[in-house]
Amino acid sequence: MRIIRTVAGVVTAVALAFTATACSVSIVDRTAPSESSSTDAGSKGVEKTASDAPAAPDAAGATRDDITARAARTLRCDGELTMLDDAVVVRIDGSCDRLILNTTGSQVVAEDIGTLEVIGDNNLVLTGAVDHLTVNGESNIVHWTGATPNVTDVGDTNTLTAG
Repeated sequence: MRIIRTVAGVVTAVALAFTATACSVSIVDRTAPSESSSTDAGSKGVEKTASDAPAAPDAAGATRDDITARAARTLRCDGELTMLDDAVVVRIDGSCDRLILNTTGSQVVAEDIGTLEVIGDNNLVLTGAVDHLTVNGESNIVHWTGATPNVTDVGDTNTLTAG
C-alpha cells in the first residue's frame, strides 16, 4: 500500500512539473499574411499565424448571433464598464473605452473596445475592434474583428483570435 502511494505521488509530481512548463498562448490573426511571426506579450511568447485559424471562435462553434440570441441581459457601455457576474450570457451595447470582465464562465458579445481586460477563467468574449487586450486567467477565448491589438497574456491556455 505504501509503495502504491509513493508511485502515485511521483507520477503526480512529474505531471505537475510537465504542465507547469507547458505555458503558452496562441493568437490567430485571420487578417494577417499567412506567414508566422513572433510578438512580445508580457512574459509570454505570442505567436501569430493565419493558416491555423479555427473554423469557429470556440470549440462549441458559438457565434455572435448565437450568444446574442441567448443573452439574458444587455448592458450599455458609454465609456467604462465593469462586469462582475459569473456564468452569465451578456450583450454589451455601445462602444467602450474600457471594458473589465472580472468573471468566470461567462459569454459576452461586445462592440468596439479601447481596452479590454479579461480577469477569470473559462470566459468567451466576441468583440469588434480592440486596441489593448489583457487576459489574466485560464482557458479564456477572446475573438475580435480587425487588426491584432496590443496583447498582454498573464494566463494559461487562452485562445486569442482575430478575423
